[in-house]
Amino acid sequence: MIIEDLQCTFMNFKIFVKQIPNLQISTISTRKNRDMFEANLWEHSIRISLPHLITFNFNFGYIYDCIDDCIYGCIYGCIYKRYLYKYMFDEFQTNFWQEQYNCFTEYINDKQSIFIYTIPYISKTFELTPNTTRYYNTMINKTNESDNQIIIKKRKQSSNDQQVNEKGYQYINNEYKQMISLLDIQSTTNRKLEKRKRIENSDYNKIDIFKNVTDLTLHLDILTKQCSYYFANITSLRLVPSTILGQRMLTNQHIQIVKTIVNLFNLKHLNIEGIYGIENSLVLLEILKQSPKLSSITFIPKAIIQLFDDDELCKYLNKMIKKIILTDYFEYHINNSERMTQFCQIFSNIEYLECKINSSDNLLLLLNYLPKLSIINAVVKNTCYPETKFSPFENALRRLNVIFNITHVFKSEFCETRISIWIGNKII
Repeated sequence: MIIEDLQCTFMNFKIFVKQIPNLQISTISTRKNRDMFEANLWEHSIRISLPHLITFNFNFGYIYDCIDDCIYGCIYGCIYKRYLYKYMFDEFQTNFWQEQYNCFTEYINDKQSIFIYTIPYISKTFELTPNTTRYYNTMINKTNESDNQIIIKKRKQSSNDQQVNEKGYQYINNEYKQMISLLDIQSTTNRKLEKRKRIENSDYNKIDIFKNVTDLTLHLDILTKQCSYYFANITSLRLVPSTILGQRMLTNQHIQIVKTIVNLFNLKHLNIEGIYGIENSLVLLEILKQSPKLSSITFIPKAIIQLFDDDELCKYLNKMIKKIILTDYFEYHINNSERMTQFCQIFSNIEYLECKINSSDNLLLLLNYLPKLSIINAVVKNTCYPETKFSPFENALRRLNVIFNITHVFKSEFCETRISIWIGNKII
């Protein structure tokens, strides 16, 4: 049984599982459900209602409001809350969980959310921010029984080790500290581990924990610090710029660190919509070279147009990119015929285009200059009543013998016109 984004109360869920006593494998994810953090309730329910359960994987999350949830004021309340959740998380470290069900957990919190999850992390999405604090068991071994079975040995707390708590958790705080230490992997009997010998044993550990994550949001602020994460199977990557003015440019240093955190080989979609500047063409070129499967990109025109003078970069963009999503108005940056021609030459192989645009006439130009285009989704902002304005445009589309849909959404001060155009029968 797999349930994503479980939203019911624990009591209702308890009633539900009583109807499926033969359940053997269960995977559950929640994002805004504090009701699921009670380990004792889970243990009681499993013992009584799920006697045949063999495998239980979960990712329990709670996104909270710092003011509404804190009972002693914002600062003291949040401190109280951290200790409260830590106590709740520790309840998942009993023999019932670790020995009977091989449920070994890590937990993560930041300013607005707390998550506890079984290893490996089961969810497909992950967001890594500068405020993310990760707590984990300090020894992870791979057994020779199965590549997917992970055994965690808790490390005893010593008087000199203040970074390991009584339940064997060790923490890494990405906001105030650099990484304290990487996980220590000890596996003398595992020949597979000896054969692989990656960069270092800790890197091998990091690959396993987040192997299920395919959609990653990575804040650039985190890329100035040493990091204990590794994501091996990312297909969609979103880079979020720094909140500090003057540090919002994507640099070569960022990309070099990204490569130590993310395996770019499987990357299919890159989202840099918040990036308003790129240090030089080598930055984007390095991403393209490291990502042979990349075919889709989301960006604002300003960030990339300034790099169009690099012939090698343009060749890679032309060869690889099939889908483009522009998040700023097209004409703000492609504002003359020379720029328009250059854009269409560089991206002559795109099949899908999503953009904001001021003039519907420019959509007709794109239809003429992009020969492989199959789908256009565009938004036009109008200050006047649009029905008469778009009549010539609709007639032109009919002459081109394309399928289209135009809808007008009236808002308080303007009208937003949404245009979808399908050319041929190819759907991306």
